Order: sequence, then structure tokens, then C-alpha cells
Amino acid sequence: MNTKISKIFFILVLTILMPGCWDYTDIEELSFPDIVAYDTYHMGRDKNVEGARLTVTMLFPEQTISGSGVYLNRTAGSTIGEIRNKRSFSSSKKTTFREAKVTLIGEQLARREMNMDILLRQTAAKKSMLIAVVKGRGDDLLDKGIEKDKKLANTIVDLLRVTPKEAFIVNATLNDFAIIPFTPGKNMVAPLIELNENKEVRIAGTAIFKKTRMIDTIDQDETRALVLLSGIKGKAYIDFAMYEKGKLIDRGTVYMSNKREVKVYKKDDKYHFDITIILNGDLIEHFNIKNFDEMLPYNKKIEKAVEERIKKECEDFIVQMQEEFKVDCIDISKFALAKWRSQLEKEIDNEDFITNAVINVKVKAKLDDIGERT
Repeated sequence: MNTKISKIFFILVLTILMPGCWDYTDIEELSFPDIVAYDTYHMGRDKNVEGARLTVTMLFPEQTISGSGVYLNRTAGSTIGEIRNKRSFSSSKKTTFREAKVTLIGEQLARREMNMDILLRQTAAKKSMLIAVVKGRGDDLLDKGIEKDKKLANTIVDLLRVTPKEAFIVNATLNDFAIIPFTPGKNMVAPLIELNENKEVRIAGTAIFKKTRMIDTIDQDETRALVLLSGIKGKAYIDFAMYEKGKLIDRGTVYMSNKREVKVYKKDDKYHFDITIILNGDLIEHFNIKNFDEMLPYNKKIEKAVEERIKKECEDFIVQMQEEFKVDCIDISKFALAKWRSQLEKEIDNEDFITNAVINVKVKAKLDDIGERT
């Protein structure tokens, strides 16, 4: 008898639980922004909101079922939480960031202390969500960008996801912002994007952070030096020029991948970092065509030209980093921490550590393929 009652009770429980969760939300009651942009409050542009410090602009995707196109929603407030609360009074749907692919941060806001706490605490926000800083304002980029490109969200996602595999640029995610600023000796870098004169989104360079605050930006060429010095793996085109007795004798392009080796040691009370950048790839083009017998030794000259160019770029960037940024943005402090953690952990983020370090660079380039001509 007891067995029968137990079975009946078990079946009843299954019958109750199987139809679904008690606290579910119908998908028709949710709205899913593709991109969220955060900016400083602009009184002249936004409605006058007392105490407002932030503007949040959300790009919602095209609804194929209802036939509505992409649209923006802009709300201002003193905190992100207050802005979300305000939106609940003007929208019949609950906004969830489960499908948000990119967070954009306006340049002016990035120069303040960045607080991602509310995003990090929301489990629906994917930690793999891409982060980029906008040259200017994020809402401007979305406003003007969707005038020309109705699939702007996909364009930005592809740009941030695919380009690092084809060029020497940086990548950043929400997870990076959760971990890197709070790790001794490490600082954030994030892609810097902008709209060009044709209202097309492009990567303009890199935003340099000191912990949670952006302190400067660099252009595309400087970004290449940062990526190579940091050991961020990629593959990209590098152009070169060759001179003899001050006269240009050849120019061309190579396509190379990179890796980094770092040696750290103490000498004369200074921390020394010897960085070796190793480049391997193919010769894509050059204009001083040689026959087969001449080409093999000529390759060494091409490799040397590439080495000299990259070495000069990297040395210039190191000076800029030590004299202007005064933070480790090439991720070398971790090698010193690995050897002398007990001595350095409390002081490694001080300006003096990176500005007084001796950083040497060596570049090794190797051409694996010189093309069918040879």
C-alpha cells in the first residue's frame, strides 16, 4: 500500500514540475538589445534630468515578425540601476542583456573611473561580451551609424571579433574588465573605434587604461607595437622599405604571425626586461624583382628591413609608455612578479616600477615562403 501511495505521489510531483518553471518569463515579454552604449550625460542633447550623470543608449535589432526596424532607446540618470528603473516605466517589456553582444563606452566616460559592477552582477550578461571605447560618444556612433547600416550591430561584432585574427589589434571582454584591473601589475587595453567620413565603423587604435580609468589613446601604428610587445598573437601585413647608402632600393609587404619571449633579471638595483619578438610569414610583394639565385640571399635583407622597422616602432612605443602613460600596458610586470612576488606585489603598480625598468627589444623575422616567382 505504501509503495502505491509513493508512486502516486511521485507521479503527481512530476506532473506539476514538468510543464515548466514557476518564475519563467515569456519571450514575448522581453526585449534584447544587441549593443549598449554608455556615455556621460549631455545636458544640451538629452532631456534635462536632475542629477543625471550617465546616458545609456540601446540598439535593438530588427523584429522580422512584427516588421519593425532597428531602433534606439536613450535614457539618462545618475546610475545604471536608476536608468534601468526609468526604462521600466516607458517600456512594456523587460530588458535583458542575455543577447547583448557589445558594450560601447564613450571616450569622455572612459576617462572617468569605470564601474562595471552592475553588469558583472547580472548573470544574464555574458562575460564574453565584447567591450570597445568609442572615439567621441557611443550614442553618436549608433545614431549616425544606423542611418547607413541597418545591420550595424553585426558589423561592429564582426569588426571586433574577426579583425584581431587578421591584424595586430587588441580585443577586450566584460570578463577582462572584471579581472585585469584588480590583478597586480596588469592594466586594461581595449579597441578604440570611430565612424569615418563615410559613416562606416573602423578601428582607430587602442584605449590605454590605468586600472579602471582610461588615460590615453594610441593610433593603429602604435597599436601594432603594443600588440607585438604584449605577445598578443595575431597575423597581419607589414610593409617594409630597403635602403642602400641612403637611397631607396626596394619596398614591399610581408604577411607575418608573431610570438614573444621575455627574460627578466635584476642588475644594479634595476629590473631588466629583454623582450624578443619572433615574426614568421610570407613575402607578399616587392618591386625589385630578382632571379632565383639572387633571391635567397636577398631574403635576408628583407628580413633585416622588417626587423629594423619593427624594432624602431617598439622602442619608440616603450619610451612613450614609460614617459607618458607610466603604466605597464604590454603585460611584462607578471614576469617580475613570478620571481619576486613577496617583494613587488605592493609596489608593482606604482609608476616608478615601470618608468625605471630597463626594457630591451630584439626582433627576429623569418620568411617561410617567398612566392611562386622564385
